[in-house]
Amino acid sequence: MIEAQSSFEGRRHPRILLLRSYSKAPFSATIARALRHYHEVEFMQYPPWPADRRVKLNKLYRADEAWEDLHTNLITNLAELSGKLAERYFDFAILVDDGAQLFQYQQLNFWGKCRYWLGFLRSIIRQTRHQAWESLQYDCSLPYSLAELRQYLPVVAIDISDAACLMPQNRRIFEESTLYFKRELPYDRFFLYYPDRPAPWSDRRKELLPKFEKIYGIPLGIEDGKYAQLKTQRKQPQDIDVFFAGEITNTLRKTAAIHLQELASNTSWNIVIKQSVPFREYCELIARSKITISIAGSRWECFRHYEAVALGSIPFMNKPTIDAVWWHSMPEQIFFENTFINFTSRIEQLLINESLRKACFKKLEQQVEQYMLHSKIVGYIINTSLEKLPCRPDSHSTNT
Repeated sequence: MIEAQSSFEGRRHPRILLLRSYSKAPFSATIARALRHYHEVEFMQYPPWPADRRVKLNKLYRADEAWEDLHTNLITNLAELSGKLAERYFDFAILVDDGAQLFQYQQLNFWGKCRYWLGFLRSIIRQTRHQAWESLQYDCSLPYSLAELRQYLPVVAIDISDAACLMPQNRRIFEESTLYFKRELPYDRFFLYYPDRPAPWSDRRKELLPKFEKIYGIPLGIEDGKYAQLKTQRKQPQDIDVFFAGEITNTLRKTAAIHLQELASNTSWNIVIKQSVPFREYCELIARSKITISIAGSRWECFRHYEAVALGSIPFMNKPTIDAVWWHSMPEQIFFENTFINFTSRIEQLLINESLRKACFKKLEQQVEQYMLHSKIVGYIINTSLEKLPCRPDSHSTNT
């Protein structure tokens, strides 16, 4: 992680406004939790979420704590937010809003707003008045366009969508944000806009290329609590040599399964292949395995890369099909060519050479724990923002 030199050194702590929609509720909660425990900054967050959206956090390791994190330093109404913006209270905003959900009402035309209010009246019949009112407050919580918001403070956007391109609803956020952090970056950033069209053929290349200077890659990572909990399940000795589980959803996985079956029939290694298993059994099998095959599914990055490390197994991955910046320094032995030319030989190398396998795992573990836990990723985003954003004049005399 880059340790940025804060331009606020010797002055008050930077003040951050967290604007988060529930379109990516678990990650919004992760950001809030990291900010809550990041003592070098002060933060507030907005808007309040309807109470029935709490269910969106159920898949998190500690859902109740996540809901509490989202209510820490909460700005409860628009008047308070507008006042803070008017006095230039915040140094920058972090925007977590997949699909520009927070700006949808503001972008409606007259007839669109008429249809919205008609839908609101219908919702009163379907829901309790309190639920309908909470939903209304959320939908109308931000009466600013992103351009208008930037008149008050820089906006740092975080895009955790799986696509290795900019989804149409996120392009405006990218174009109007000050900095943009994104997973799944193509090597040629131009393909963020045109994933199916070579860059030199586009008339917009001169316009778009300078915009890509503000984009930074982030990994998928893993929730801190989940990583710590999985780590307690590690097993020694590991009696499975190679483990592979997953639906055969693409040709890479199909080819891997064929190679593993051949390897199992020609050697005495204990190779376990399963299509689908319950999560508890999945974790137990990984913990028992020296090597866990972790092949791209819908996207190159997946949670298995990190779950394997947490459980004490080496994730054996196809070479990144994206610019996986955070994986560039990993040992080359944990990757195989997408042609599978060295798939079997790399597995044999790791199984035969125990010292190499342990060295690779140690490097993986260090990298994940230092840079790829969600709290570390948020720290990187904050530090990079403080480094790249211009220092704003301090209109407040309160120093810390």
